[in-house]
Amino acid sequence: MLSATADYFPFTVGTSWQYRVLRSTMDGSREQRYAVANVAAASSDDPTVRIRETLDGQRYYYLVADAGILRTGTRRRRGNRMVIEDESPQLVLPAQLAADVSWHAPTMTSVLKNSSAPWDSTFRVTVPVAMQYRVESLMAEVETPAGRFRHCLIIAGAGSTAVDVGSNLGHTTITISTREWYAAGVGLVRRERHEQTSAKQLAEGRLVMELDSWHQRWITYTITLYSVRAAPPARRRAGNTIRKTQNELQKTQNELQVRDSCDHRGITPSCCQSVLR
Repeated sequence: MLSATADYFPFTVGTSWQYRVLRSTMDGSREQRYAVANVAAASSDDPTVRIRETLDGQRYYYLVADAGILRTGTRRRRGNRMVIEDESPQLVLPAQLAADVSWHAPTMTSVLKNSSAPWDSTFRVTVPVAMQYRVESLMAEVETPAGRFRHCLIIAGAGSTAVDVGSNLGHTTITISTREWYAAGVGLVRRERHEQTSAKQLAEGRLVMELDSWHQRWITYTITLYSVRAAPPARRRAGNTIRKTQNELQKTQNELQVRDSCDHRGITPSCCQSVLR
């Protein structure tokens, strides 16, 4: 079951994804680019950790566990410094992929902002919301700029909270709904996010993220084994550690093959905006 889950969230080092992101707030809509890639862990890192990195150096740390794929921490930019933030493990995808399997995980609001009157500058609401996620489908089909993907996994999420956000808004109810499409062997191919409040001045925000291109790289090694019969005892050289007494001298020539293969789905310029769950 876990191997099937990992197929929807691949960690092969060198694989990268580029997305088109349409972010809509009370200030209007803006199209952006987001890129992320799997990178190798440093010698000082936990060898069981899997790492994804954005173009600006932000990192997301994952662990493949019995429960499924967990996000365990982030490395974010804080001014001129990169700061590692450990967090309670959050389940991204469960090991058991079946219809209506559900789990809970927190998220932060990200598209609730307004810079028009009555505010003199951009007013942004960033609060935690407890979400319930569930497996909605295992057979979905979706069209993206990178192509059509069939037999996709859909994860749907929903959550709400009541908070006092101040700044003339006071107490308001915030609701979030999400849907994510994952294609086997590729990963996330589409994400939709809708955030709403009960305040007219900050009514809603949306985010749509679609796969624009992906690039998969792998290296294959074939190792050659040599089987050698030792010479007769009278001819053995001192220190020879080969002690085989076969009747024929066999030499199996081995081939060392290194293949660096790339699967391109188009290349576009990118700029990073953090949109990961």
